[in-house]
Amino acid sequence: MNKALLIGLAVIVAIACLVLAGVYWSHPANQLPHWLPGYSASDTAVHVKHGLAAVILAIAAGIFAWFQSGPKRPTTPPSTDQ
Repeated sequence: MNKALLIGLAVIVAIACLVLAGVYWSHPANQLPHWLPGYSASDTAVHVKHGLAAVILAIAAGIFAWFQSGPKRPTTPPSTDQ
């Protein structure tokens, strides 16, 4: 897979996870979209742990993108000819 494509996807995943964390922290469980884990029609608690998990995934995706964007290391060790 193309390296630039992987970096772009990782950045998109990181941003999406940050938005998801904001949704989890700003809406109670009965106001979450039905397709999100943690939705409950009768629960009014805010899912702090779900939001924290989304932030951790965002950080991991950001770190992955950062390391993938670094310079390529040489595949052969430098010669020691003198």
